Amino acid sequence: MRLIEMDSTALSALLGLSLVGFIAPLLWFQARDNRRASEYLAVFVLIVGVSLLQTFLLHSGLTRRYPWVSGLGQFLFFALGPLLFLYTKTLTDREFKFSGNVAWHFLPVLFSLLLYLPVYLQTTEAKQAAAELYFAQHVSAQDQAYQLAVLPMASKIYAIQFVALMFHLGSYAVLVLWQLEKHRRRIELVFSDIELINLNWLRWLNWLVLAVSLISLVFLMLRLFSQDPVSSGGRVVPVLVMFLLIYYAGWMGVRQPQIYGTQANSSDPGVEGGDSESKYHNTGLSAADAEKHWQRLQHAMDEEQPYLRSGLTIKQLADTLGMSTAHLSQVINSRAQVTFFDYINSQRVAYAQRLLANPDHKQRKVLDIALSSGFSSESSFYAQFRKHAQCTPSQYRRQLQTQR
Repeated sequence: MRLIEMDSTALSALLGLSLVGFIAPLLWFQARDNRRASEYLAVFVLIVGVSLLQTFLLHSGLTRRYPWVSGLGQFLFFALGPLLFLYTKTLTDREFKFSGNVAWHFLPVLFSLLLYLPVYLQTTEAKQAAAELYFAQHVSAQDQAYQLAVLPMASKIYAIQFVALMFHLGSYAVLVLWQLEKHRRRIELVFSDIELINLNWLRWLNWLVLAVSLISLVFLMLRLFSQDPVSSGGRVVPVLVMFLLIYYAGWMGVRQPQIYGTQANSSDPGVEGGDSESKYHNTGLSAADAEKHWQRLQHAMDEEQPYLRSGLTIKQLADTLGMSTAHLSQVINSRAQVTFFDYINSQRVAYAQRLLANPDHKQRKVLDIALSSGFSSESSFYAQFRKHAQCTPSQYRRQLQTQR
C-alpha cells in the first residue's frame, strides 16, 4: 500500500494549502497601519487551511495509516466567525481594541475542544473505522443506522459539532453584514469617494460564508439520508470553495487600504450615525444659522465648485466654508435630505451632465469627463451617474443627440 494516495480531492486540498502558505504570511507581515486587522485575517486563512489539511490527510490515506491525526484542530473552526467579526470591527472602528469584553467570542472554541476530547481519546481502531465509514461505498440507510450504533460517540459528536459550527458561522456572517451596513452609512456622512473603503468585497465574502453554511447543512442532510455515497466530484466541491475563499480574502485583504487615514474624529457629532434629531441634539445650531450655512454652501457649490476636488471629505469642505463638520453635516442632512456622499456626488453628476451637453466637449472620452467632474474612477462615475440621472453617460449623450 502506498503511503500517500493522491486522488483529485487530496490534490485540490494540497494546492489550497500551498495558497495558504503564500497568503497567510503576506497578510501577517504586511507593513500597514491596519496591520492588526490583517493579522486577524491571516489567522482566519490559516484556520481554513487547517480544514484543507484535514481533507488532505483523509483523502491521501494518511488518516487511515496514522489515525491519531484524525480531527486535529477541529475545535479551531469555531474561531472563524469571531475572526471575521474582529477583522471588520478593527477596520471600521479605529477606537476598537481587543480586550476581555470581546474575548468571550472565542468561548465556543473552548467548548468545542471539550466536546471533541472523547473523540481525540478514543482507540485507534475506532478512528480507523470512522475513516473507513467516510469512504464507504453504497451505504444503505440500514447500514448507516448500524454504523451509527457501532460508532455512536464519534458520529454524534461530529454531527453536533458540524451543525453547531454552521449555525455559528452563519450567525457571525449576518453580524458582520450588519456591521458593514453601519459602516457604509457612517462613511457616507464623511467621504465623497468610498469605492476603496466601503468594504463591498468583505460583504461579498460574508455572503459567501453564509451560503457555504447553508449549503453545508443541506449537504450533511443528503449525506445522512441518501442511500447513494457522495461522489468524488462532490467531495472536491467543498475544497474548491475553500480555495476560492482563501484566494479572495487574501487578495482583497492585502489590497485593502487604511480607512481612517484622513477621517474626521469619530467622536465628532457630524460623523455619527443614528436619526437626525438625536444625532444633532447638542450641536447648538439655530434655525437662522442653519439657513445662513445653507446659503453659504449653495453659493460655494455654484461659484467655487469644491466638489471637483477628488477625494473631498466633509472636514475639508467644512474648513473651506469656515464651519464645523457637525454643523455642515446637519445642514446637508436637514436641508438637502441626503448624506454628504450623495450631496457631493449629485453635484458632480450635474457638472458632468453640463459637460456632456456642451458641444465643445463632445469629443472627450467618458473617463476624461469623469475625472474632470471630481470622480476618482470610471466605475464610481458610472455608478453615481446611473443613480442620479437614471441612465449611463453614453445613454445621456444619445438622448441629447436625438433632441437636437
